[in-house]
Amino acid sequence: MLGTFFKTLILAFLGLVILSQEAFACPKIGMYPDVNCDGELSILVIGDSLTVGARDRDRYLTDSSWPNLLEELIEDDIPGLIKVHKIAQAGLTCHQLVRKVIIELSDDTSNQSNVQYDLVIPFCGMNDLLKDRSIEQLLSSMQMMSKFLQSRGFLVYWAKLTPTYRMKIRKGALTINNSIIYPALPFDRISKRSLGRDMLHLNKYGYKRLASIAYRYITQVYVRRAERQLGLLDLDGNGIYDRFESQFAKRQEANKQQEEQEAQDQEEQEAQDQQEQEPQDKEEQEDQDQQEQEAQENDEPEKDQQKQDEGEQLPVEPIVLPAEPIVSGDE
Repeated sequence: MLGTFFKTLILAFLGLVILSQEAFACPKIGMYPDVNCDGELSILVIGDSLTVGARDRDRYLTDSSWPNLLEELIEDDIPGLIKVHKIAQAGLTCHQLVRKVIIELSDDTSNQSNVQYDLVIPFCGMNDLLKDRSIEQLLSSMQMMSKFLQSRGFLVYWAKLTPTYRMKIRKGALTINNSIIYPALPFDRISKRSLGRDMLHLNKYGYKRLASIAYRYITQVYVRRAERQLGLLDLDGNGIYDRFESQFAKRQEANKQQEEQEAQDQEEQEAQDQQEQEPQDKEEQEDQDQQEQEAQENDEPEKDQQKQDEGEQLPVEPIVLPAEPIVSGDE
């Protein structure tokens, strides 16, 4: 059974590589391959209470869950261009999560169904062991999960189960971890001090450790392996994968034509608005001319009356002084 699971994952991954040669055509986002060509690094995490952020005694640290902390770490590298999504619910087995994932990713009304993820990280299995599901049943569910995700064109990296000191499931967890093939996030490397008092869920420090492990693995393994396995080379260093430069150029040309069409539509709209505005401006001008004409006509009677009033004023008679007598000096 373990060999079959191993072979299935290998074949599915090779099929993803072949599919990728036809589908992936984008430059990097910083150092991260944008294998889904949407200009954003999109990661999906699938899991149970350990992904939700549960601690012992049913306390939750949803804001400090490891997917949220991982997003903050990557945000420092590519601000505004990272989104870590979650499909997670406490208490679910891997088998139940498979059904939940299929429903959410197949439902056109779901927010998750419209996202093309660059990387998917399934992290489940503890509840299967706690509910006495056999190793074979758990591996079958994991295989089903991988096949469905890879059929959607997603790159899948499983996360190994965290260590536990519950003897009932400790041996089974080790068996599952040994069955998960590379690449896989090594969550089994956290120490005992990361566990809560129930020896199953993690404390705040433990979730920080998971986020740190995931970040280091993505930056060191995903960045190198995704490009190498998917043939995403950029030998000319222009920021566009060489194999798909012609396809990317066509996409850029299509975007350019769309922008030009939008600019033309805007110009036509502005011209139409101007044509509609001209009669209105003409009407306003005529109204203004009419008002000025009426004002002028109202001013003319006042000016005529003023002139008439000025014409009726009595003329001022000149003052004639009497002539002084001439006095002779002989008298």
